Formats: sequence, C-alpha cells, structure tokens
Amino acid sequence: MRVFAALPLSSEIRKLLSEVMDKLDLFYKNLKMVPEASLHITLHFFGEIGKEKTEKLKSALDNPLLAGRIIKAALGGLGSFPARGNPRVIFCTLKEGAEEVVSFRKTFNEIIHNSGLAAQEEERSFTPHITLARNKQGRIDPHFLNSFDLEQRVFSFDRLILYQSILRSTGAEHCPLKTLIFTGEGK
Repeated sequence: MRVFAALPLSSEIRKLLSEVMDKLDLFYKNLKMVPEASLHITLHFFGEIGKEKTEKLKSALDNPLLAGRIIKAALGGLGSFPARGNPRVIFCTLKEGAEEVVSFRKTFNEIIHNSGLAAQEEERSFTPHITLARNKQGRIDPHFLNSFDLEQRVFSFDRLILYQSILRSTGAEHCPLKTLIFTGEGK
C-alpha cells in the first residue's frame, strides 16, 4: 500500500484554503486542485510498502518523543515550485510554526530511521508547505500569487496521521491508518 505521514489541517483552515483555490481556478483553468479534505503538510512519503512494514510504522508512532507539544502556526503567502520557470505546484507557506514543524519532522525521521523503517534522508532543505494545486500546463503570474493575504490565519497542528493513499481516476484518496494526538508534554 502507498503510505505517507502528515500533519492534517483543521476544517476551518481547509475551508479557507478551498476558497483560495476557488479564486485560483477562476483565473487558471489549467490547474488541478487538491481536494479540500486532502490538504495537509507531508512529513514523510514512504511509497509502496507492505502490511508488515505498515504495522511497524504504526507502532513507531507510539514513541513518546512524537507525542509532543501542539504546534501553533499561521498561514503565510502562496508560492510555487520550481522557483524559476513555469510553476508545476502552487502551495501555501507557513508564516509561523515552520521551524517547529521542521524540528518535529527531524525527530520523526530519526525515529523511523532508527527503527529501520526508512533510509536516512539527505540533509536537504525541507520547507513546510500545503500543496493547493498542480499546474498541468500554461503560465502563472507570480504577482497574482503574491496578491493573496492569508497571514492573519492562526491555527494549530495537534496530531500526526499515518495515511494510506489510494490512487483513483478522480485523484488520490487519503485514508487514515493511525492517528497520534499531541499531548502537549513532549519536547
């Protein structure tokens, strides 16, 4: 099964971002929007793995180091990958909470690596982001993306979810396999 770990968004923040995606869709019909229910920040994509490894991953989520503090965050602006040329992905950044998400991800990756569940990741830069849309073709005006103001939206990440991603003709469906609620007592 196809598995990944992510920080899900509250329904309020998903709704707000869905409204942003509706505006993007008005101007850019070539974008394929992420379904509102699927908005999240991916921490680790495991790819296709077997049932035994999935069960070990579920057990690894019981590590007390992961039951950390709730992460306070605030939405930033919109951005795109790649930074140069025509964007393939439109995303929303975090204005606040990004450092905490990066730190939590580092702890998560160390735990799964030490458990033999994933190879050591490269020490490349990780930028927490929420993918909103994928660009199938066509140009996108970066100034238009910069016109969205989301910085006043404060929220919290209060859980980690291990998801199964089921590919369908209508897009990926994300089914929770295990949820870890943050206790507020971790590091």
